[in-house]
Amino acid sequence: MKNLFHFIAITAIVLGICSCNTKIENPSARNLIGTWDLQRTEIISPDGTVTSSQPKTLDYLVITENSISFYDSDKLSKEARFAVKDNVIYVDGVASYDIDNLTRKEMTLSVDGFGLLVSSYKYYYKKR
Repeated sequence: MKNLFHFIAITAIVLGICSCNTKIENPSARNLIGTWDLQRTEIISPDGTVTSSQPKTLDYLVITENSISFYDSDKLSKEARFAVKDNVIYVDGVASYDIDNLTRKEMTLSVDGFGLLVSSYKYYYKKR
């Protein structure tokens, strides 16, 4: 009986650890609540070339149930209402970011580029 209890406890711990970084399908605003630190940015050119860069300053997002705050260089640059629908983040009612990947600890957002030089941008975040 004691071995059965140990087996169940170990299984629960392993499943708990593994599920922490499982992809969240069809995320809602609740799945995004928290502080998200920018880890890197990728710029994808029309020919498929990817240029990756690390942030040189402390850039992050603070997301509550109804608002999103953008911080650049550890200073608030914009605060707005937001919503999530069909893997898209709407900022003040405008479709602003696609959610490419979301787990409890990591998030990848993308946005189409503007102009002939940039096809799209990808932003990689890690939750505090």
